[in-house]
Amino acid sequence: MNVTFIPKSARAKARGEVLAQKARSAMSTGAKSAGKIKSNTVLTPLTAMKIHLFRNARLDAKPSMQIYADKLAQHLRQLSPWSIQEISIRGTKLPLLKDSLSKDFFYPVYARFRQGDINHIIDHSYGSLAYALDPDRTVVTCHDLIPLELDSQSSWLGKKKFLYNIRGMLRAKSIIADSESTKQSIKKHFSYKGKIHVIYPGVDECFKKINDPHEIRRIKAKFKIEKKYEYLLHVGVSIPSKNIEMILNVLPALPQCRLIKIGSFGRSQLELIQKLNIENQISIFSNLELNNLVGIYNVVDALVFPSFFEGFGLPVAEALACGCPVICSNTSSLPEVAGDVAHYIDPHSENSLEAAIEEVLTDETLRNKLIQKGFTQAQKFNWQKTASEVLNLYKQIPQS
Repeated sequence: MNVTFIPKSARAKARGEVLAQKARSAMSTGAKSAGKIKSNTVLTPLTAMKIHLFRNARLDAKPSMQIYADKLAQHLRQLSPWSIQEISIRGTKLPLLKDSLSKDFFYPVYARFRQGDINHIIDHSYGSLAYALDPDRTVVTCHDLIPLELDSQSSWLGKKKFLYNIRGMLRAKSIIADSESTKQSIKKHFSYKGKIHVIYPGVDECFKKINDPHEIRRIKAKFKIEKKYEYLLHVGVSIPSKNIEMILNVLPALPQCRLIKIGSFGRSQLELIQKLNIENQISIFSNLELNNLVGIYNVVDALVFPSFFEGFGLPVAEALACGCPVICSNTSSLPEVAGDVAHYIDPHSENSLEAAIEEVLTDETLRNKLIQKGFTQAQKFNWQKTASEVLNLYKQIPQS
């Protein structure tokens, strides 16, 4: 399918020939990264490329996907002269169908008429869009395949819906994986004929060490951080793969510790908190502005992240950038993100987590090592690098 459409009329045909000539000229002056093109291929000039980013529906409020789309679009615009357009729909939340009607029907119909020279679906759970888009001009970012890796944590219907979207994703010319772990997960479960590119997400520049003691005191006062306690932090949703119950179960053995939860708990987790009688050890904050999240990373004693499975693990990278020691699982993508600067635990062993917390809180030498090496590790993840690698991928997609 040609990006420059050539109608039957002579006038339109002549216009197509002019565009083709411009494309060949653009290629000869340095746009060789677009790949080898056959001599009879009609191209869109690289200087006139239209990149369409297909975002999640606006009512589908997944913070991590919003961050990914916002930061990628921002840095693509900074690096590229091409037109970057963000496509989305409002979405619906019907009682029975939830988001399926808008996500898997209305949005694909809308997307069919909003195609660019390159279409980038930024969330694999919207892979159904690829059924409506030209597969040869489509890229999909795959963040994880958790429903397939942790099969028992997905319902039969949920898994069917997930597979429908993943099979759509597999139609795309290229897939971006958030990590090598995610790439291997795709290869493990599917036979994919295209190329899978590992491109790490970035960490926002605002995540950094706060050195102003007056600001640190202000943050501690705002969030009621008391000297007599040591503070653990968990950031993110509380779905089963996050293994939140493990943190809750070890809190009774750590009376000196308080847990700050950024996000919310599920019903079963709230019931567990009551059963364990640890309400006074937990503070919950939701919908924090970014500067407040940065502040919390700077005043807690450790991030605790015992996930069973992650596609990347953005809170780990954010914590490292802020000088917050990290205790996390030794599974999936987390060793890629944290490198050798985290205290790793077995996500199936509460004793492992309890011992790690005690060690990180009491061993000052270990804490300082994790903090200092963490700054260097976090520098590997920046949005300008991410956007640059994504742009290079776009250039490898022939516009034929």
